[in-house]
Amino acid sequence: MNSYNLKQTRGKHRFSLALVTGILTLTAIQCGGGKNRSDNNLTLLMALLGGPSLKTRLVDSNFSAGIQASSASSLINPHSGQLVSNTLLQGIYFGELEIVAYDYRPAQLFPNGRGAGRREGDTDWNYWVIALGGTTQARYNVLEVGKQIDPDWHSGDIFGPRINIDFEIDAFEIDMDRVGVIYDNTFYGELDPPHEIEVGLGETNFLYKYPQWSQIPKHYCNPKFSELTYHYTNTHVIFVRNDIVATPVNVRMAYDEEADGYAKDKIVDSTRTLTDEERNFLLSLVNQGSAYRAYDNVILIPYEGPWTMTQSGESNEEKKIYSVNDKEILVKFDLSNAIDTDPAKTDLSLFEPKIRFASDAQGIPLGLKLEIVSK
Repeated sequence: MNSYNLKQTRGKHRFSLALVTGILTLTAIQCGGGKNRSDNNLTLLMALLGGPSLKTRLVDSNFSAGIQASSASSLINPHSGQLVSNTLLQGIYFGELEIVAYDYRPAQLFPNGRGAGRREGDTDWNYWVIALGGTTQARYNVLEVGKQIDPDWHSGDIFGPRINIDFEIDAFEIDMDRVGVIYDNTFYGELDPPHEIEVGLGETNFLYKYPQWSQIPKHYCNPKFSELTYHYTNTHVIFVRNDIVATPVNVRMAYDEEADGYAKDKIVDSTRTLTDEERNFLLSLVNQGSAYRAYDNVILIPYEGPWTMTQSGESNEEKKIYSVNDKEILVKFDLSNAIDTDPAKTDLSLFEPKIRFASDAQGIPLGLKLEIVSK
């Protein structure tokens, strides 16, 4: 993993569209086989330049019921010290979103030409950028109660799977940066101005996409998923096949510089003891996966995988093979019970309010669940 510029602020290092396009075009023809399958380079190149995409949506579990966002109420004043109610939650805010799927393919990828941060010899992961961050479309989005976010943020499919047509999802990551909440017509979260302001473009209000909330009060807050959550407001939710990660776990990570000038993430703590297999899988993923972001807060959630996504074949649900032409992935949230209302964990009356997202008995926050459905 290449070293980051230590003079820059610590954070994510994004691909540029032009750079990735060039890398993919130049390196696609070098792709080898994998998982005992041979690859068709012509079909691969066509896929990279505009083949079928892996459709993914983020939805509130009440989306199909058509429930509208909660209305503000004067019955509970969040600044009077009274208990918080999820009936007043109106949405979860994401300063930036990115979605990436990963296929673990030990020693079967080409050693060079991968994403920024790729160290020679890091060859274990094929990855599929489903929704690219670093764009205005990917920033300043709210998952409203009873609604959805459709992250169709780039045209064409140049970010498709790197080396194979059939892509086995061993891990599925939702990178959620600067998470906040809209509660009772008030925003709680990070108050940094939109990225466009830094480059002299766009709006000055990060809620400008939502006119109904563009002028609401805003309070700095760092919503937490667990006691392990760093003070940074980026969280990586990673769904992992359940034969590798059997039960949910929150992991805190840190960024280490190595003596040779490279850097990598290490595990600092976790809400339960990690098995050797889990530890090795996670460290391999964060340090060799797409290799262009730093990791702080990681939530691992098991899913009934692995799913194999095919761009050229037909679905075979018995074998968990799904065609991208007729299937899509839902990342489901349950916003009806999103906030932990225990006043020791959520208190909006403080000068710097604190919010804890609710977790179920297994430790899964926000009712997060991965599903595959027909389009």
